[in-house]
Amino acid sequence: EILIHVQVRAYTDAELAYCEQYGMMKEDLVNNSIYFIEKLWINKKPFYLDTTKLHFGYYFPLIDKWKIYSPDDPERKWFGNVPNTTMEGLGSLPKTSESVIITKSRKDRIILKKIYPDVCSCQNESEGSISKEMDEFFDKNYIKKYCWFDTDEPGKKANMRLNYRGYKWINVPNNMYLEFGLKDPGDVLKHFGPLKGYIYLAEQLENKKLITI
Repeated sequence: EILIHVQVRAYTDAELAYCEQYGMMKEDLVNNSIYFIEKLWINKKPFYLDTTKLHFGYYFPLIDKWKIYSPDDPERKWFGNVPNTTMEGLGSLPKTSESVIITKSRKDRIILKKIYPDVCSCQNESEGSISKEMDEFFDKNYIKKYCWFDTDEPGKKANMRLNYRGYKWINVPNNMYLEFGLKDPGDVLKHFGPLKGYIYLAEQLENKKLITI
């Protein structure tokens, strides 16, 4: 296991504007322990960060771990020391309800909770990111369990695998992915803007009879 230490800094207006186009406002960042990174150490050694690019630190206070997100770095977009089966947002779920939605990222959970309250998130779209223990938890407390993963091929394959474990599908419509390349809720908000974007996302929930709009 690698050690990660992060020195965070204040948000700049330009960085906040970047986040807002994906549906994350400043209060969302603060409330969900998302920071901009000033300095980074891996195994107690300084780690070079290209200061011309964005670098986010996703902190997990319950386990004191980090995920580092550099959206403009194709070679090292994500890395961290968070266990693959770590679930987020379980504490905000009701003890029982009709349905629960599991997304593949903190960002997607932040967005979707604004239109549906019972949302949590896993760490990625691999089948192993949702443990068998979590299967039992969801089956015991919720009548239906949905996965909202990406609409690209990896997301579709993950949905198919989890379908055998009782998870139903919700995702960005395939026509939006084919026409505009939109694969997750953040992409929809960025492309259409928050007003239309949230309507399109809510329509997917309405199609599953989770909400009425």
